[in-house]
Amino acid sequence: MKIPLFLTVLSLFCFSLVQGQALRVGDTVPNYVFQEVINGDQKPISLSSQNNKPLLIDFWATWCAPCIPALHKMEEWQIEFEGQIDFISVSADSQENLSRFLQNSPLSIPVVWDTSHREIFPYRYVPHTVLIDSQGLILYMGSPKKLNSAILQKLIDGEDLQLPEEEKAAKSDYHLLETYQEEAFQYRLSSEQKGWSFKNEIQRDEDGKPRALDFRNVSLYRLLADVYQLSSVARIYSEEEVAAHRKYCFSLEQDSQYPVEIMEHAQAILNSHLEYEASWQAVVLDSVCVLEVLDSTKLPSISKEEERYFEYRGPYYLGKKVSTYDLIKYLENEVQLPVKDKAMLGYAFDMELNWTYGDGKSLNRELAKYGLLIKWSEQPEAVDLLLLKSKSGN
Repeated sequence: MKIPLFLTVLSLFCFSLVQGQALRVGDTVPNYVFQEVINGDQKPISLSSQNNKPLLIDFWATWCAPCIPALHKMEEWQIEFEGQIDFISVSADSQENLSRFLQNSPLSIPVVWDTSHREIFPYRYVPHTVLIDSQGLILYMGSPKKLNSAILQKLIDGEDLQLPEEEKAAKSDYHLLETYQEEAFQYRLSSEQKGWSFKNEIQRDEDGKPRALDFRNVSLYRLLADVYQLSSVARIYSEEEVAAHRKYCFSLEQDSQYPVEIMEHAQAILNSHLEYEASWQAVVLDSVCVLEVLDSTKLPSISKEEERYFEYRGPYYLGKKVSTYDLIKYLENEVQLPVKDKAMLGYAFDMELNWTYGDGKSLNRELAKYGLLIKWSEQPEAVDLLLLKSKSGN
């Protein structure tokens, strides 16, 4: 039995803007000074005066889950190469978020708050690392996953560096094209279209009901999660290997008077043409994440807001007039596992969570303010999941 664990592209890497003239590999770093060092001795750090030692800069954000393991690796390297390489971590996140992170997860490497570095350091995603030699020459810019202790030791020893090629995502090996058109509805379903950009759109009418679908180059799990209106991709379950890397384009438009609701119609189309068949099933798992009431005296009050509103960015969540389903949806996307609702708050409430990826217990500390707790169940639990089965049987 296998439950696929996935992070959306929005969760694996976090988008950041690039401004101004950018440095490249082979350039010499300018006399740039990081003024706001918020831990340690808090003295400004100048890139042009790094004691003739190599320097590794890590760019990150508190709301970026993959950034935290990269920071911990930097901490390990600082101990391993003490006095031989300098390390700096730089973030354009808010000072408040950085301070809160350091309170929960202290770091020994310098943590810098800086918003203007993006004019010279080009990166679209974090975590992002820049490796600079003792002469100020940029040797590498990219994912920290390419670096390791052996490479850093070669840098110290003055040997030539041969950085390994970064693993590329598997390409789709599946070809599909199905189109249908009549007066009442029309649809197009195909495998990935290289010339099309990503699109994930559900058009809704004035009452908020879906009326048209337009997905372009989305993964199988993202497509199914939206069409089946799952709380997260963690609700997709399979006992066999699934080609999760495959991407699809799917559009569906239908007359408002069509007798089948559009999402139900979309599910039937996908089940008819995809190589996998999806169906709901109650799966009994040895242990699952559950949301429970910790202290009934602290439960949130009934919301007085007129309209429902929510936003989240990594470990920050703000909900107005939301339900436990909305909270479950957020939690599942963070822990990447199904979360069973045992709190069962039958009313709309307001909630604000501001926890830290570096401290797993901080999520429960935030939930505890509202009398709630997320934990592993103490006994087997049945969870409704979307079961995928290959039609080929392979």
